[in-house]
Formats: sequence, structure tokens, C-alpha cells
Amino acid sequence: MTFERSIRQRIDQVPAPLLFPVYDWKQLYEFFPLRASYAPHTLDFIRHGESEGNANGLVTGSWDAPLTQRGVEQARILSHSIHAFYDIAYCSVLSRSKETLRLAAEDRVETTFTFSDQRINERSLGVLEGKSRRDLSQYALGDLSFAPAGGESYLDLTRRVLSFLVDLFDTANRHGIGVRVLVSTHAGPLRVLAGVLDGITEPREVLAREFSNARLYSRCIAEVSWPRFLPETEYLNGR
Repeated sequence: MTFERSIRQRIDQVPAPLLFPVYDWKQLYEFFPLRASYAPHTLDFIRHGESEGNANGLVTGSWDAPLTQRGVEQARILSHSIHAFYDIAYCSVLSRSKETLRLAAEDRVETTFTFSDQRINERSLGVLEGKSRRDLSQYALGDLSFAPAGGESYLDLTRRVLSFLVDLFDTANRHGIGVRVLVSTHAGPLRVLAGVLDGITEPREVLAREFSNARLYSRCIAEVSWPRFLPETEYLNGR
């Protein structure tokens, strides 16, 4: 079965976006460190191709903006960078992430399991969505608790992404030794993932990271420690 066909069969059958659990902070803290069974897992991350929001300089967030024609071509070119086989693949439930994964894998990549997971959606940016992009001082200062009206904070996003990582490692460990995983996601989740996997200590550095559209970022991971950039009170009080 081709990866493209697997994606069509599995992703298109997802009945609702809220399928996977978001654990509370206390639960999450008890799960860490995450360890690969016997051999490191290879995690390949990609940000979706250019979306209409990106092209027009707009805040996209949870708005389900489709790929531009340029984004479609970027996703197809990405097929030359990814591997020919993945044990597990994930995308968000947003169409730009799904379509990037489908186009990148079309006719040349195979996988065993493919999942669409809302926990790696871009963060909701509330009233800012659809507005022109601008720098916000709260992000420049590394304020993880700041959320635009009606939107999510980076703490909310971090909790989602950590929940995703917990289940990713559980799935990978049950699947086999040295599992190869492909994840199609967005800039916000990629910032958090890089902060966690690279052991970044400063929230400002986490929030300042940039990720290009349709580019591959790879990590070979044996163990994942609790994020060094997180305030301790967030998990001690069990929220």
C-alpha cells in the first residue's frame, strides 16, 4: 500500500477533530522522561507548504487556510527530502498539514500507520486570525502565558504537544525498535518540539525559532526530558 493511499484511507475517515487526550500537567510530568525501547527513534518533522495566509502576510493560527499553488509545489518537491518508508506518520487536522503530507508522500513513500492528530494543530490566535501579521512584545519577551483574546497561550500549546509526544513514544515503542516517524505540523508546534527536544532553557529562544515552509527537520531521539523552558509551577499544581 502506498503512503498516499494510506493517508487518504486513514485521514479522510477521521470523524471528529477531538480524538486524542490532552493530559493535565501533573500527569504529563509523571510520564517523563520518555525513552525509546532499546534503540533511538528517528523523528522527521515538516512544516506545511505555503498557505494563503502565509502568502498574504496574515495571521493564520487555527484558520483552515488552504495551500497556495506555490505551497503545493513546495510539498511535491519535499518528496525528494523525506525517506521512502515510515513506520508511523502524523499530521494535524488542518488541511494545509494534511495536504502537504499527502503531496510529499504521493506515489513514492510507504507507511504502516497514519494518524491525524489535533494536538499538533497550530495554536488558536483568536481575534488576531485573519489580521495582518505583526510582532508582539509578549512573544519577544518569551511570555508563555500570553494568549490573544479568544486564543491559546504557548503554555496551552505546550501541554498539547507534550501529550502528543507521550503517545508518540508509547506507539513507537509498541511498534518496534528504532522506529521512523514523520510529522507534518505547523510553526507553533515546531517551536515547542524544538524547545523540548533540543533542551532549550529560555522561553524567548523557543518563541523566536523560525521554520521554513516545506522543509525537513530531523532528530534521532533515545530519551526526551521534561522541558527546561517550562515554569515549575505549571506542573506542580496539577493544572
